[in-house]
Amino acid sequence: SLPLCRSRASFWASMAVWDVAESAYTAAVSALAAEVTPASWRGSANSLLNQVQDVTFGTMPLALGLLAARVGQGAALLSAAALMLGSSLAFWRFSRGDAMEPGSEMVRESSGERRHIRATADGGSGGV
Repeated sequence: SLPLCRSRASFWASMAVWDVAESAYTAAVSALAAEVTPASWRGSANSLLNQVQDVTFGTMPLALGLLAARVGQGAALLSAAALMLGSSLAFWRFSRGDAMEPGSEMVRESSGERRHIRATADGGSGGV
């Protein structure tokens, strides 16, 4: 929406919406990484996540700017949208894990606490 802004107020509103969405997405990825990473590796996993984000924030504006200069703004916007959609779909795909059969049970350890999770007939799960 940034290229569509025609005033300072619309620019700031667009940036605010962008930042809220980005913080929600970043929190979701961080929470998933913390859940699936062994406790002894959580610091390293968080550091790697931050490094990847920093590299992305440093290189993507340059790459998209170069694409906009060479091909056009539409191509840059379409590329950015495709990358966001692709990364969101990949996050959804890889974060949902394998589906559990109804009645099956798994044990998940987090922060030294063991939780037994049993799949229900409606596809949900509940703590046991």
